[in-house]
Amino acid sequence: MTSLPGHTSSEVALIVSISGAGNIFGRCLFSVVAMLNQNFPLHISITATTACGLINIIVALCQNMNDFYITGGFYGLACGGFSVVWCPMLVRLFGLENLPKFLGGQLLMQGIGSLCGPPLQSYLADVFGHKEVIFYITGASFISSILVVLPFLLRRQRGSRHRDDPAVTGVTNQAVELDSIDSPV
Repeated sequence: MTSLPGHTSSEVALIVSISGAGNIFGRCLFSVVAMLNQNFPLHISITATTACGLINIIVALCQNMNDFYITGGFYGLACGGFSVVWCPMLVRLFGLENLPKFLGGQLLMQGIGSLCGPPLQSYLADVFGHKEVIFYITGASFISSILVVLPFLLRRQRGSRHRDDPAVTGVTNQAVELDSIDSPV
């Protein structure tokens, strides 16, 4: 409420509700889109994470409640897209056998970020004297997190292009080709 002086708690709560509705819609939409192609989860993850970062930066530019409602809806949509494709993206990048390690590491980093992020950002906002710095730092963190995944993505893309799979020309059943089988017909 202190960040939005002159507005009621109902107006501010509506921003959170719109963000939640966007999240639900994003999860439904992007889960369907992710199933259309095996590479879509990677692309959705990168796009949605970048969108979350950019929207965090744009929030600092909002001038009225309608701007907050719109950015809240898009932020929820992007977060929904990001959250629904995280596991398929990890499986695609690191394989199903490594999913527990990488998912556990990702959840650990989210927990550390949730625990340490707000006090650190509050401290930085006090040091810089501007509350907008919180949104800039969060946006930069989202966008820079793509840089962590990008080398794995590029290595995976190069590996799939240069892989020589043997061509399958036909399948035979040797039991049918045996001359010793007597046919009752």
